[in-house]
Amino acid sequence: MSNYGNQVILEMARFLRENPSATVNQLAEHMGWAENRSVYYWLNQAGFKGIRDFRKVALDRSFSFSNEDIIREDLEKTYLPIVEQINSPKHYEYAKEDFLCLIKTSTTSFVYRVSNHDWAPFLIPGDLLVVDPEVKPQNQDIFLVWVRGQGTLILKKLADNYFARDP
Repeated sequence: MSNYGNQVILEMARFLRENPSATVNQLAEHMGWAENRSVYYWLNQAGFKGIRDFRKVALDRSFSFSNEDIIREDLEKTYLPIVEQINSPKHYEYAKEDFLCLIKTSTTSFVYRVSNHDWAPFLIPGDLLVVDPEVKPQNQDIFLVWVRGQGTLILKKLADNYFARDP
């Protein structure tokens, strides 16, 4: 497929990742196409049988948003979206690239890119944190906490008796 075709498929996959329940109409509208059949045309060009097939691949993280390997060969290798900013627990701002994670994670996992010096020297801008919301923190684990009303993320370390403290 052409470079343009790859860009089209990558953008469609990104849109579905951010809007998992999006319809073909919404996808066509996002892409700026007047007709739904354009969606099916590009899916066919990329070798997908239909929107269900494509949605499954896009959402199960077996699809890379970079121009590198499209389908993972090893189930332990997963492409996780990189989150630049978390505006609320349900609204993330994604980076243009993905992170190839070599450990098993849940389908809700993502990578958070540290953008400030709030946690220095423990973490510095540019550091990447793999976040798996489905894993229950245990003693000495580091985890992110969203503080309602303050609009900020804080990093905490789980201490004895499940008390959260600064790292």
